Amino acid sequence: MSTPSPSLLERLIAHRTLSAAPREQIAWVAAHGALRHLDSGAVLTSMKGQVEGLHVVLSGHLSIHVDRGPGAGRSWNGAVGTLRA
Repeated sequence: MSTPSPSLLERLIAHRTLSAAPREQIAWVAAHGALRHLDSGAVLTSMKGQVEGLHVVLSGHLSIHVDRGPGAGRSWNGAVGTLRA
């Protein structure tokens, strides 16, 4: 197992949604994950694509748009660290 980047580990520990998780589990995520930067307007997963893994937003905003065919779709806009079901 690789040693996680201290900056990534520190950022995950400080994340308001993840901070309550056991430190060993956060360290595992950091050791097995990678930082990825997306420019404004970039698509993380296309409508026809499969979601690849767990994504944690460390800074910025994320919008999720779900197309459910004819009729109203669903959208969610959130800031860093907010999760709603």
